[in-house]
Amino acid sequence: MGKTSSAVKSRWNAKAYDTFTVYVKKGTREQLQAWCAENGETVGGLTKKLLEERTGVKLT
Repeated sequence: MGKTSSAVKSRWNAKAYDTFTVYVKKGTREQLQAWCAENGETVGGLTKKLLEERTGVKLT
């Protein structure tokens, strides 16, 4: 049953959301994760917040 649920979620996500990938130098991800942990953020949440602030495009 777990595979079916995952497949359904994957289909929904593919239909409802766009995705993009950000590449950073080795070690940067860990620095970002540490900063986020100290400041009660997630990397994804921080990314969305910064994009919204910078572009004015509502992402959520």
